[in-house]
Amino acid sequence: MVQISPTVRMASTALTRTGHIHSFRATTARFTARESLLISSRPSPSIRHSDVRRFSDKPPPNSIPGQFESSKADKAGRNQTTNGNPSAHPSDREPGTTSPPPPKLEVEDKPRFHNIWRSMTIWPKELRSDLRQGLLEDLRGNREISAQYLYRAWKEAKDMPIDKFGYHPYLKVSGIAIALAGVLEADGKAENAYHIYQEALQVLQVEGSDSPTARIRSGLSPPERMRAVAIAYKLGELAHALGKPKEEEEKWLVYSVESVLKDVMGSSEADFEPKEGAAQLKELMETLRTPRWAVKHDIAAPFEALGAFYSREGKIIYAMPLYLQAISILMPPPPQSTTAEDQCRAAQLMGNISELILRTKNDPESLVQAEAWANKGLEIASRVRKGSFTTHPVCEVAYACMLFNLGMIREMSGDQTKARELFTQSLDQSRIIGLHEGIENAEKAIHELGRETSTPTISSA
Repeated sequence: MVQISPTVRMASTALTRTGHIHSFRATTARFTARESLLISSRPSPSIRHSDVRRFSDKPPPNSIPGQFESSKADKAGRNQTTNGNPSAHPSDREPGTTSPPPPKLEVEDKPRFHNIWRSMTIWPKELRSDLRQGLLEDLRGNREISAQYLYRAWKEAKDMPIDKFGYHPYLKVSGIAIALAGVLEADGKAENAYHIYQEALQVLQVEGSDSPTARIRSGLSPPERMRAVAIAYKLGELAHALGKPKEEEEKWLVYSVESVLKDVMGSSEADFEPKEGAAQLKELMETLRTPRWAVKHDIAAPFEALGAFYSREGKIIYAMPLYLQAISILMPPPPQSTTAEDQCRAAQLMGNISELILRTKNDPESLVQAEAWANKGLEIASRVRKGSFTTHPVCEVAYACMLFNLGMIREMSGDQTKARELFTQSLDQSRIIGLHEGIENAEKAIHELGRETSTPTISSA
């Protein structure tokens, strides 16, 4: 198991001492797998084509050792199309050869292509050609070719002096790696993406260290420090998806939490909105199609993720304070404000805490505490749903989950009538939003409740 640093332990201890039910307003749900992290990975780009020229002055590399080998069939197909030159434009074909005209560029893609061209000036000249071509090929759906161009740009960017990148240089350099890794993930090459994310994190860490979890380098801007946190979080998520050893997933999530505590929350410079180069930074993110998890300054996500990890592992003493910390971030005290989605994320976390309490002890006092957390979560989810003109999926799921959790608690308390009512409400809500897991669990709970011959009670200790 990864050793928890004193920083995390101190935060956990302080939270455990003060983590009374009434002092926190937040949310989380049960429904087994409903402890998901709610941080979007990069969506797979839809396959599109365009009649935009390939303006690259360099052909894509034939292969990149050990990572991006093209299949023989794919190579043959490309060579046949362009007379053996995979980078050739149709206008460069030999006389007498013909091919069907490419499909017209879809209207919704045109702004993206124009943005790519317009924004190339923010990059060093040495990278513009490969970056432009890699991004265009990604939009066309040619992910293998896109990865080759982006890999070459990434390799060259790592060897360039950092001052050539201008404002927020480490965001730009790591952004190339994230774009490349996103293409690889969308192409089903998650293991390759995993290694690229690690390389991206190394750029943001102190030089000269062989440790994959070395400290974040000094002098980074707040957005650049948050980028390191986000990449570590992504590595933990991907380690879980790839079925890597649990220690690997834990290592990245612990590092992500420690980086938040030391380099983000512990920093006097807490403004994540860049004071210089803001317009350029916005253009940078749009051009690279940077995924939401790498852009949003979500410092609660690492605490949620590590809490969920320890919950799965049965280490409740670690999971509880992490959930409490996430709740305090998602729903800060006035006058600070919070979004509807963050409130419902907090509501789901409250449901998780309720479930953790019942896993620790099964006595009347624990039932009261668990019910208080579940009721608070339901109250928040209900209030946000009623007060918002927009439907937030996380709030709809939280509402169904909190109803189910309360039903379970009422059943354990011996109140079968109320339990049935809550299970039925959860079932109705799950059907409305198409939550299949919720439907299955609620139907099973109602069925088993009807078969009870005696009222379950909690005996006093």
